[in-house]
Order: sequence, then structure tokens, then C-alpha cells
Amino acid sequence: MGNPTAAKKNAAALAAWFAKAQRPLPWRADYHPYQVWVSEIMLQQTRVEAVLPYFARWMRQFPNLQSLAQATEPELLKAWEGLGYYSRVRNLALAAKGLVAAGTGIPPTAEELRRLPGIGPYTAAAIASIAFLQPVPLLDGNVKRVFARLLDWAEAVEAKSSETRFLELGASLLAGQSPRVINQGLMELGALVCNPKNPQCPVCPLAEGCLSLAQGTQAQRPVKKAKPEVIKHHLDYGILLHQGRVFLQQQPLGQLWAGMWLFPLTQALALPWPTAPLAQFRYHVTRYQVTAQAFLLSCPQPPPGLPPGQWFDPNELHQLALPRPGVLIRHALASSSADLPQPSLNATPSAANP
Repeated sequence: MGNPTAAKKNAAALAAWFAKAQRPLPWRADYHPYQVWVSEIMLQQTRVEAVLPYFARWMRQFPNLQSLAQATEPELLKAWEGLGYYSRVRNLALAAKGLVAAGTGIPPTAEELRRLPGIGPYTAAAIASIAFLQPVPLLDGNVKRVFARLLDWAEAVEAKSSETRFLELGASLLAGQSPRVINQGLMELGALVCNPKNPQCPVCPLAEGCLSLAQGTQAQRPVKKAKPEVIKHHLDYGILLHQGRVFLQQQPLGQLWAGMWLFPLTQALALPWPTAPLAQFRYHVTRYQVTAQAFLLSCPQPPPGLPPGQWFDPNELHQLALPRPGVLIRHALASSSADLPQPSLNATPSAANP
């Protein structure tokens, strides 16, 4: 893989494979820079399958840079609801406002793209090469896995030496080839063929030059640093019901899920919560694996001492931007029977409530 002839051969094989095997993703229809940019931000730490419906709705609501720059934060958070990592959408909007104000449009080079909020080395290289055909190598998880196996690379892929070697290899494959085709081909190969646990080596276009295939070490590549320990956490959410309306709080700036609406935690409200939850569920936030319960409490009068918040008709909840636990509680409310018994404010306090 170190000589130009081998790189040229592998690049040609990869390009031929990509022409036949690529998925018909919507941002590949005409490679419009705005669509490529939005897709790459959505794809950060999110699988393609999960992104597709969000991308389609986004393009209907915010079809261009100008409409994105004019959108309000509640509109943006609602459109992003469920994708997680909400700093992505805030950075996307902040960059759009700056670009529209400057009248420049989306910049074509990786160096310029990296100056935009929310864009790091990989995303800048992806947008520059895919949308603008700039010959910039890129590294994401899929590409690192492909390269580690091609080279039978025994060092951790997170190491600086690995990054340097992989970028050299990526640059050699780009020589004289379409950056759009080669970079997407590498990512597609990692997603469809050179997958983590069961690589499809017999159909890989790069199998002939793959050193880990020759050595039988595909299962040991790539080498990765140990993942940080998962922290388990438990939370109890409260659904206060008063005159058919439920109480939610808007998360303040500087906190997780800022600007979104969430049901309060029971420990924040000194009320006699019931012992039986309406719903039980799990979700993840970065390293945290959260198990949660939601308790329903009917209030003839608004409880005294409530923190700042707002009462909503349950039918209005679909209009609000809710984080993952709020979405799960919304589903639980919607699926509960119309004659669901509603514990009153005089119910016995839950012994398990922290």
C-alpha cells in the first residue's frame, strides 16, 4: 500500500465498486453544498438509517441557507428532536447566520470550513471533498477501520501516529482520482463491507492488498483504546396533571437540553407522589445509561411553590421540542387509556422516591 502503483490500483478498484454499490442517499442526488453540509452534521455520531427521515423533513422545512438562518431556536430544536447532541443544530444555525450575514455562502475549502462552529477536521474534509471536489483525505470511524485492516495496523487508531499514517494513505488514494468518489467509497466500504464484527472480505474490492486478510487478523483490527466506563443512573420524572393540562419546564441556557421542554424530576417537587409509575424506560446521554420512571399525579389545584414552568394540553406536546425522556413520556401519555385512573394529590408518597 506504500507505492503509487498499488495506491492507483486500489483507488481504481474502490471507485468501480462504489459506482455499483453506493446507497442512493438523498444528499447524493446532486451534491448541493448545503445538503452535504447538513447531512454531515446530522451524521456526526448518528447512523445513516436514523438520519434519513430527519434529513427529508429538514429539507422541507429549511431548504436552503437563508431559511436556516431565519429559523427560530424552538423551530430548530423541534426539527432536531430525537437526533440528540443538540449543540450540533445550534452550531449549524449559528454558522448559517454568519454565512448569510457575510454574503459568502458555504466556503469550499477545508481550512475555511473549520472556522465555522461545529466543524472539526473530519467534517471539514468531508464537505470540502464531497461537495467541492477538494483533494482532502478524511478519517471517520469507518475509514479508520478500513485502513487499519488494510495495513494490519497494530497501534490504537486514536494514536497520533495512526492518524498521520492513515492520512498519508488517504492522500495517496486520492492522487489522480475524484475526491468525492474515493472518500465516499472508503466510508461506504466501512459501512457495508468492512464492518466491525463480520467483515465481508470475499466481496471487498481491496481484498487483494489487505494485509490483515493475509494474516488472518481482521477480528483484531482496528485496535482501540478502552471505552470509558458506562455510568448507570436512575431518575424519576413527575407528570403533574391539572384540569387536563400537564406541567413542563424549559431547560435554561448552560444546562443539558437547553431551550427544550422537560417534565420535572419528582425530587425537585415536594409532593406525595404515587408508588406505581405510569411508565418505565431507558435512554442514554453520552456515558450515562439512565433508567427512568414517570409518575402521574392529578392536582385539583396547582401545587404551591412550583418552579418556573408552563401548563400544556397533552395534545400540544407534539409541537414542543422535547429531549429523549420527554418524548418517551409523551408516548406513554398518548398510549395510556382514556379512563386511566389518576392518583390525586392525597396519594401516599413513594418510598422509592429520592
